[in-house]
Amino acid sequence: MLASVITAIGYSFMSGAVDALVHDSLVVLSNASDYAKIAARA
Repeated sequence: MLASVITAIGYSFMSGAVDALVHDSLVVLSNASDYAKIAARA
């Protein structure tokens, strides 16, 4: 049970990190307005 909770928390952090990386990359490329469209594909 505890292992499942820890795994779920790990996936949650990983997902948030990927979303942040995509957003920051779009900001650098001046395409931040495309974030919603790109995030919806994932």
